[in-house]
Amino acid sequence: TNRRPTMMNSLLPLLLLVAIAAVVLTPSTAFIPAASDRNAPAGAVGTRASSQPFFMTSTVPTPEESAQQLTDYMSKAHEEKLRAVADAEKKLKGRIEELDVEVSQLRGELASKSPTDGGVQSGQSYLLPATNKALAESVLKYREFVSDYLVKSQREKAKAVAAAESKLRSMYEAKIAQLEKAGTESEYAEKQP
Repeated sequence: TNRRPTMMNSLLPLLLLVAIAAVVLTPSTAFIPAASDRNAPAGAVGTRASSQPFFMTSTVPTPEESAQQLTDYMSKAHEEKLRAVADAEKKLKGRIEELDVEVSQLRGELASKSPTDGGVQSGQSYLLPATNKALAESVLKYREFVSDYLVKSQREKAKAVAAAESKLRSMYEAKIAQLEKAGTESEYAEKQP
């Protein structure tokens, strides 16, 4: 029989290797490179100058030591986070102060200028855009124009389509009538001896 290798068959040697490694290594041993290997460049293999084995025995940290390391790491990360937030807050407060000064200067300039020609001088309005009635009126007029234009163009389009349909209908009706006339004449000619 022709048996295809399955994924389980291909993983079997790997699983056996892991099981053997688990039996050989006791809980107190771990893979720790020798001191000379730690200073070796990344990816360097076999550059160990000492005769220390790859597997060195070391003690596993106690739960208290692990908890302390985790606490130290978390507190350091929290302090860095607080520093970053404080820096960002400081930058944003400075930017807000700059913008406040700029707004107050613009308000001062706006108040010092006297509008002429109904509030418009050389194409510029001295009213804020949110309170500019002329701008709001022009927007309304533009909306009305666009809506009227769209309605009129759709009506004209519908009229043009209807005209084209009636023209094509009359043309094909004339052709059909001509073919029917030719067909009846040929039938009449066939019946004549």
